[in-house]
Amino acid sequence: MTALRTIAILVALGGVLDPAVGLSRAIPTPVQLHVDRYDRDSADVERRLRASMDDRVEFVATGDAEAHVVVGDVRPELVAFAKPVSIVRWPDEPGTAIVAVPSTVQAPVNSIESIKVTVRARGLAGQSSAVLLQDGHVELARTEHRWTGDETATINLPYLALTAGARRLTVRVEPAKGERRLTDNQVDVLAMAESREGRVAVIEPRPSWPAGFIRRQLESEPAFRVASILRTATDVETRAGEPPRSITLEQLLPFEVVIAGAPEEFRGAEVDALRRFAALRGGTVVLMPDRRPSGAYVELLPRATTEQLLTESQMLEPAGIPASEIVSITATPGVRALASLNSAPVIFSWPLGAGRVLFSGALDAWRYRGDPRSRTREFWRDAIMTAALAAPPRVQLEMKPAVVRPGGSARIVARVRPTEIVSGQGENAGGSFTIEARVTGPSGRDDNVRLHPTIERGTLEGLVTTSLPGVYAVSVSLASGAPSQTTFLARDEAFTLSGSETVLEDVPELTGGVVASSTDLSPVVRHLSEIPRTTLRQAAHPMRSAWWMAAFAAALCGEWTLRRRSGLR
Repeated sequence: MTALRTIAILVALGGVLDPAVGLSRAIPTPVQLHVDRYDRDSADVERRLRASMDDRVEFVATGDAEAHVVVGDVRPELVAFAKPVSIVRWPDEPGTAIVAVPSTVQAPVNSIESIKVTVRARGLAGQSSAVLLQDGHVELARTEHRWTGDETATINLPYLALTAGARRLTVRVEPAKGERRLTDNQVDVLAMAESREGRVAVIEPRPSWPAGFIRRQLESEPAFRVASILRTATDVETRAGEPPRSITLEQLLPFEVVIAGAPEEFRGAEVDALRRFAALRGGTVVLMPDRRPSGAYVELLPRATTEQLLTESQMLEPAGIPASEIVSITATPGVRALASLNSAPVIFSWPLGAGRVLFSGALDAWRYRGDPRSRTREFWRDAIMTAALAAPPRVQLEMKPAVVRPGGSARIVARVRPTEIVSGQGENAGGSFTIEARVTGPSGRDDNVRLHPTIERGTLEGLVTTSLPGVYAVSVSLASGAPSQTTFLARDEAFTLSGSETVLEDVPELTGGVVASSTDLSPVVRHLSEIPRTTLRQAAHPMRSAWWMAAFAAALCGEWTLRRRSGLR
């Protein structure tokens, strides 16, 4: 009896005092797993990895993690690789993979744009692969490529934009015989077509036959908006359209191409304005002399020129332009030849800052405009339209990727033209601008997007996360009121670009991670098991357990029963 009473008293006393006991336990290591949820092979690797780790690892989707595991070809955002990164690779099996393709293709209506696709092949020497461009189930273009070994090839697919608007296209590589992994054989791109005029300024300090004929041709083309200045005398000018009031960078900014006729008549300040138009505006300056180069503009040329006077016209190839009075240069690195005679560039262009300069050394090609073999009109129309389309807007937008799955994210890349950056004060000041980005989703809701500057001057990036399938409209504007717009799509069946395993090739060694094959996950399992686990020390209160109440009641009941049987009260 005394013992049961003592137990009851001790339990009651312990409940009143509520003593604390220090306990330690090892918590699971948080590990972030980066997988393609739509890839069955990746899902299988994730299932096996979770089963192998038991309770030693807690796989987290986001947040702080002590390690990262990248499965296959995904490209995760690993900030500065601050934690160990391990990679699970697929077996090196024969097959193809698309490793690079533009996320967006922009083309004017009724024009052909080339889509550059980079395809990697392994174990297909002597075999051929077909690369296709499709709009749904409709095949738009097809190119065959024969492999000579393990290599990477760049293939161009033509796309003809017939109507304005955005369309989802698919680039697909037909699988090789026995190829098992097909998720990296197709990628969606967004084709955006619009009706757009090429804005061209034609400036002639004196009447010039080459520039004059090109001006008249462009004025008859609805695809161009032409403004011109023709000085017929010292104090007499003929103006058409909305020409610049003076030849300065500020006045040339609205144009994409400037055609300079009789360029030897341009003064030094005017030549400097043309140079800045190309370098800062990103436009194209077309130099169209009718005599041997001289004057201030010669400083723009990449090297000295050579003049030839032929007894009869010669055809410049591949442009198909006949000429007999020719100015040429020797082939030079960085110079792109558009028309040559005996391998010497006659019509050629070269980069200047963000833009280009194009020089026509076919001085008297206008004389042979009636030659049935001549393609002069077609050549200049295509060359000037290509130059106009290449000129960047005030803010150039790109979405990477432009077709995503709902729940995925797309990156906005905004490039601000140097002409929109206000120069700062001081020797090391870089300049400033104010920019705002907004995204409108399928539900009609507007959200602000924070853009962060990158290492490239004038370039900012931001991340947009999708929730609903549909079209997302992106709008970016400067404080000066220069808006730029683009769109991207979220679709359940979207095919996104797989990441190249070579992108993270050296990361495991640099961060302390490991590399394993999808057929043998033991190196990753062993590596994650060896990561020191955090010990969590907690204060436990054992007397708060409900079982002590049961023990207290049992002791009292036992004491009372024994006393009753003994005749005690």
